[in-house]
Amino acid sequence: MITLRENFTVTAHTGCMNTEVNTIESIKKGFDAGADIAEIDIRFDSAGEPILTHNTLSLDEEKSAVKLSEAFDFIRQYPDKKVNLDIKETKNLSRIQSLAYEKDVIKQIFFTGVEEAFVDAVRKSCPDISYYLNCRIPNIFSFTSLYIDKWLKKTAAAGAVGINLTKSNCSKKLIRAFHKKKMLVSVWTITDEKTAVKYLKMQPDNITCKNPHEVIKLKGKY
Repeated sequence: MITLRENFTVTAHTGCMNTEVNTIESIKKGFDAGADIAEIDIRFDSAGEPILTHNTLSLDEEKSAVKLSEAFDFIRQYPDKKVNLDIKETKNLSRIQSLAYEKDVIKQIFFTGVEEAFVDAVRKSCPDISYYLNCRIPNIFSFTSLYIDKWLKKTAAAGAVGINLTKSNCSKKLIRAFHKKKMLVSVWTITDEKTAVKYLKMQPDNITCKNPHEVIKLKGKY
């Protein structure tokens, strides 16, 4: 059996299970598959309103993008679920927090995508929204105590709940070091069973995956 961390979560990557990315359908599919969290990418349209998109859009493309306000209306139907807002820019972040209060979903959201350059804007504009610091540790350093300690200090100084990092940059040693400091580790993106088993055994706090139903089944398989 795989021993999981207490409060371990599974996040459905946007576009999970062959849905279109950054859509209500993708969020619903992830939730209905049993994921605890759904991920969406966030940018701002030309009027400053947050929309679901990974890339910058033209004015015409903006018209068909899902507005974050629509996504918030939808996730209110799943009060026990959360949404990971993977932010791609910071130009009007305060609008996200005001919308979250307006739609009564402030307790259901948190940020990822927070690069070191984004930290000041996030803390100033959205003080009530928790976030993971994006951690870019080259694989050869993820086993090095000196480098891990560097990121522990960065994460604590940023006021983040933990780090979000790609699977290739993660190690069991890193995860244990963060847990000793009572900080969380979220790993992305898992696409197959063999890789899922490898990282589940490392005991991160969250795994982001394309097929959440498959990872959920694994929890009781090994």
